[in-house]
Amino acid sequence: MTLPFPLPSRLWPRNPLPCLLLLSGFAGISYEVLYGRLLGNLIGDQFAVSAAVLITFLLGSGLGSACAHRLWRWLWLIEAGIGACGLAFVLCYGGLQTLLYSGQISAASGLGAQVGVGVVLLLLPAFLVGCSVPLFAGYLATEADDSGFAQVYSIYNLGAGVTAVALEFAVLRWFGISGAMLGFVGINFGVAVWLRLGYGEPRPAPVAAAESRAFPVREVAALVLASVASAIFQLFMVKLAEFMFGPFRETFALVLGIVLFGIALGTPLVKRFRVGFATLMLGNLAGLALLLAAVEPAVTAYSLLYQGASEIPGAATALKALLLLALMALPALSFGATVPALLIRSTQVAKESGYLLCVAALANSAGFLLMVFALHPYLDYGVQLLVVAGLSGAAWLVYRGLGVKEIEFAVAGAALLLAVQRWVWDERLLYMNYVTFQSHAEFTKTRASFKITDRFKGHQDIFSITWIGNKPYFFINGYVSFPLNSSSEQIVGLMAAMFSPRTDEALVLGLGSGATASVVGMVFDHTDAVEINPAVRANLGKLKRWNHDIAHNPKVNIVLDDAIHYVRGVGKAYSLVLNTVTSPLYFSSAKLYTLDFYRAVKTQLRPDGVYATWVDSRIGDAGINIILKTLGAAFKHCSIFYVKATYFLILCGDEPVVFRQTGLASKAPEVWRELGGQYLTVPDWIPYNLLSGRALSLVENPESVPVNTLDFPALEFEIARLKHKGIPRFKAVLESRVQLEHVRDYLTALGEWKPARLVVEAEQRLDKEAYLTRRWSALVRAAAQDYLRDYSGANLDYWQALVGQTPTAKAHHKYGYRLLENGRYQEAIDQFRQALALDGRYDNAYFNIGSAYEAMGRHADALENYQRELAVDASDQEAIYRMGRSYVELGDYEKGWFYLTLPKRSFDGTKAVLYRARALEGLGRRDEAMALYREIIQTRHADPAVVEEARRRLAEPVAAK
Repeated sequence: MTLPFPLPSRLWPRNPLPCLLLLSGFAGISYEVLYGRLLGNLIGDQFAVSAAVLITFLLGSGLGSACAHRLWRWLWLIEAGIGACGLAFVLCYGGLQTLLYSGQISAASGLGAQVGVGVVLLLLPAFLVGCSVPLFAGYLATEADDSGFAQVYSIYNLGAGVTAVALEFAVLRWFGISGAMLGFVGINFGVAVWLRLGYGEPRPAPVAAAESRAFPVREVAALVLASVASAIFQLFMVKLAEFMFGPFRETFALVLGIVLFGIALGTPLVKRFRVGFATLMLGNLAGLALLLAAVEPAVTAYSLLYQGASEIPGAATALKALLLLALMALPALSFGATVPALLIRSTQVAKESGYLLCVAALANSAGFLLMVFALHPYLDYGVQLLVVAGLSGAAWLVYRGLGVKEIEFAVAGAALLLAVQRWVWDERLLYMNYVTFQSHAEFTKTRASFKITDRFKGHQDIFSITWIGNKPYFFINGYVSFPLNSSSEQIVGLMAAMFSPRTDEALVLGLGSGATASVVGMVFDHTDAVEINPAVRANLGKLKRWNHDIAHNPKVNIVLDDAIHYVRGVGKAYSLVLNTVTSPLYFSSAKLYTLDFYRAVKTQLRPDGVYATWVDSRIGDAGINIILKTLGAAFKHCSIFYVKATYFLILCGDEPVVFRQTGLASKAPEVWRELGGQYLTVPDWIPYNLLSGRALSLVENPESVPVNTLDFPALEFEIARLKHKGIPRFKAVLESRVQLEHVRDYLTALGEWKPARLVVEAEQRLDKEAYLTRRWSALVRAAAQDYLRDYSGANLDYWQALVGQTPTAKAHHKYGYRLLENGRYQEAIDQFRQALALDGRYDNAYFNIGSAYEAMGRHADALENYQRELAVDASDQEAIYRMGRSYVELGDYEKGWFYLTLPKRSFDGTKAVLYRARALEGLGRRDEAMALYREIIQTRHADPAVVEEARRRLAEPVAAK
């Protein structure tokens, strides 16, 4: 096109191509990330979606690279087309959602058809992005003396690397996903305009006579092997980084950025020093060997430095980036420079570079498929790294030729790498909680008691049962969510069911170990349980000791799907929807805490249905406020319950969330028995865990709290900034705002209002000194006429209910102890005897019977039971001491003195001194006895009754001889 007037040349740089190329690089990689997030928001983050996005971009960009030289004159239009695709995707996003879920696509084929639509939509932008580098290289080659590809490749990937990091750490946090997409659309349109108007017509394409070089088969084969290895290496590093730093989007961004910076830096190094392909592969093998040996030192360094770095803004992220750079530098540089190393001499830059980039992209796709379908599910991570090294070594060998010396060298190198992996690599490090690595003391302590019993690997996920000490934990992709032998997950399921309007249809999102869903599955007539991870679903049977064998519960339908995809497409009404997915700390779970998701859930809830979700202290004060504010934008009413001191369940609906289900014990007797027998929990008291039926009023400074959405995931960004877990502000709000009336009106189905039960339940679930226990105690004390009477009655009610529910030896013993504390000695003895009837050697049962008899003045009976306690536990020092007391009371001072001085552990309380003094007095050693009586009187804070007894005995006259 000829302009009607010439543009002044001073408006444009002499050669604007490098600048335009950098801008194009800024936009190029961003589309893969942004399209992936947008498509994930539409149809979920399951493996099929993420795999489809990656494969589509690899294949599309590869095809674009191969065909770019045919579009020589249209680079400006290609850049405009990239922007137009992004603009269309944003503008049509709502209509696309309707198409995917409301039309024939969803009804006919479900996820497969939806992913297919996504692939079709991404092919064109991927193809256009693939055209950019070869055409820019060809343009630049017409302006320079050399090929120009190295400069183009380096600049483009430098821009891409900057974008990969900046997108996650800044751009998305400022503009959101759609805003970021529109920004990059603007960049592409700007580049297109500059190319078309400012740069003018490009020079003519190279003439046909200048034939492109035909690459030898060995070079192409070597590139294929190296590219396959590169793809596996990148996926390996993503997993390794997740294990070290957590499964977050920030972690992925750092790995991606380093890979792209490796290309950007490796390319000019190859050009400057004329590094050949074979030399690159040798450097690559050296880097992989160093990686094998350096993981443990890197983890140790991280554990030593993290605490200090977390106190400085940005330092923790810088520490992660530096450690990853140290681990990845050599492999990233060498893998990134493979294509430029084969293009040191080129005549047809656009065509030849496009051909090699296409080969590399296709091989990358093959490497991805090999990793997710063969290597990851079946090989340890250390072995996977050996596979990468093997492929790199094969690339070197193919490039150099299969000579005897080359084969001998390759065998020696393989033996060396195998030795390094065997002697230095510690696979166990990858199965510890990433939080463990944030403290050197915790890392050292955990490592000493850590073991793995089961590992289950899928295409890209891994979970295991890991034991720390004597506790089993559920581990997934570097994140440890909860101990499997805890009652908390069962209580969450039961609590949600108790406040559901009916027990007909329930939906549980996030099956995990199945501990929560199993309770809902037993209580409800039918439960759909959605799990995104195929490895979890396939191995539920190995977790049946903790999930009531949910895999064989006929009332439970287990669905393999992403929660957001299932909720949007299920078309079914539920009375309860319970979200138990991993914490929003885990990136793929964060979208289930957005307003978009809550609104989608409401379409599947009955009008009076309840939505349940959980939060804990790891998301910080700001995180909890964001979740409550977002829930308030979707639901009219929310109630909040404590599970632990910093672990809460929030139940929401458009009607007040009140206690409704009073007869669930008959539906799930196994749960009642387990909670009572193993955890001393009375399920019928769980409603007293309610903190407030007005949870939405607990948001602090609500006008400054953002609403969390898919397009602007404020919660995800807030958590990324979080350096210290804990919710001190939210705890203070709870202490100041919860009131008895905020609970009473929501628990009317319990019958008579007994507020002291709030205190007793808090003591059992938490402890007496917990902030919530203190709050309830203060409120109930202020409202009660006789607090001690009400509290004592509630305490006994609890243990009596436990014995009636689960009459185990432990329950009878605990109830007996509470009766003993309340002076109901004969009833206490009856309970202890029932405990012994169930377990004849129950520890301390005989001891406590003796205590009751001693309090009743029946010292001979007390002595008999203390002796029986010693037959059960010969090391019980207090039983020996109590025998001494009993002998003194019975007048046998010689035995009394013997047993009072026999225990290896001294009993130095004033009461023990009094009994020793009485024994001495009875043995005729009056002077020694008087000295002890005076010692008691002079003791500060002594028991007044003991002091009075000592005074009385001092005042008694000496008997005549």
